[in-house]
Amino acid sequence: MGHERTVAALPPSPQRLAVAPAVETTSRYGWYVLGILTFVNLISATDRFLMGVIMVPLKTDLNLSDTSLGLLQGLAFALLYCAAGIPLGRIADTRSRRAMLSIGCVAWTFATGACAFATSFESLFAMRLIVGLGEASIMPAAISLIGAYIVRNRLGTATSIFMMGATGGKAVAFIGGGALLSLLAAQGGLMLLGVEFRPWQVLFLAAALPGIPAALILLTIREPARTSPRLAVGKAMSDLWGHVARHRVGVLSFVVAGTCTILNAHLFAAWAPSFFVRRYDLGVGEAAMIVGVIVVAIGPLGGIAAGVIADRLLQRGVETAPLRVMVCAFMLAIPGALLMVITDSLTLALVGYAMAQIMVLAGGPQSYSGIQMLTPMRHRGIMSATYLALTTLAAMGLGPTTIGVFSDHVWTNPATGLGYSILTVLVIFSVIGLLALIVASRSFSAAVRAAQDANATEGVR
Repeated sequence: MGHERTVAALPPSPQRLAVAPAVETTSRYGWYVLGILTFVNLISATDRFLMGVIMVPLKTDLNLSDTSLGLLQGLAFALLYCAAGIPLGRIADTRSRRAMLSIGCVAWTFATGACAFATSFESLFAMRLIVGLGEASIMPAAISLIGAYIVRNRLGTATSIFMMGATGGKAVAFIGGGALLSLLAAQGGLMLLGVEFRPWQVLFLAAALPGIPAALILLTIREPARTSPRLAVGKAMSDLWGHVARHRVGVLSFVVAGTCTILNAHLFAAWAPSFFVRRYDLGVGEAAMIVGVIVVAIGPLGGIAAGVIADRLLQRGVETAPLRVMVCAFMLAIPGALLMVITDSLTLALVGYAMAQIMVLAGGPQSYSGIQMLTPMRHRGIMSATYLALTTLAAMGLGPTTIGVFSDHVWTNPATGLGYSILTVLVIFSVIGLLALIVASRSFSAAVRAAQDANATEGVR
């Protein structure tokens, strides 16, 4: 499976002592697989976050409200993404993960291209549903493959690298999309095969181009052998939910905290360019490019640094390492967001945005790393899918839409209302996340040990 096995850095138990200790390393091929998965995550994130760049022209051309824009960014994507997540998680635990990823990549690619031909809120909503369905294949298959190829004491770093693919995709969407949007807006659109396309339509077509090559690259991954016995669907679900039920306080409270972490990240991805357009009268393309530069220059620092810190804490036997990193991320994101919203200076607002961006991107990867630690190896695909379904439905379904509702009905000032809506929602969910982490910290370690014992009994990590 691309690495030598070892005992994890946890206090020994009778089951774990039965496994022969070894030095734990990850092969070069394991890092190659991680690189491919990160690239595919980047491609998918570009398609997903492109909506944040074109909201202003969409609002004008299709006569949409902020609530409608929030639904297109959130619920439209999240519905099938979440509904398909658990079945796809089961497939990731029993079938070819690379094939599932490749098929999903083709699906979201064609749906992204089809968005260019939408003429109404309803038609665009339908295409976004299919984008979500295709991208639902990514996390269960990729997280399962990472767990198979990357050793446990490097999972924090590996997961952060993988999640930085989404950050890179966001940067590509904002910088590349913003630059292309500005160019096309100056030209009034683009004529292709005798058909005139609006700038936002061209962006959808351009975003779809890398999808097919990415689907082919995925087929170069070797499907790792499974070392744990394949369970019937009923037995697999029964075993997994039995594990969750026995450790429900630690697992469920961690899921709540992870949801809040991911929700905060989606808030900025969905609305940051529009905030700078409305608050500081920047052009749409200009605002998107500025946000993209900050994302690509500053954002990865939070995710990678958080992964390294969490790994070092784990190597010292601190099993609650992901929780500690997430606490810091919640607490330090609020001051940056506050500065971004209340200042009249564009420079200070960008500094505040950068501060908040580092923190919201630091917490997300640790939520995925933590859920792997909480789950026995043979259930990681379906558990990752279940976790992703719950967090995505809440984060993408509630986050962008809630801000749209606040902007339409509570903070209604055209210049400042969107900023205060972002800040309000961020504070609410940061407080909820912190409280959930306090509850989770009391039983997180016991749940991790139980998962490790199950792995030791089955002869896997």
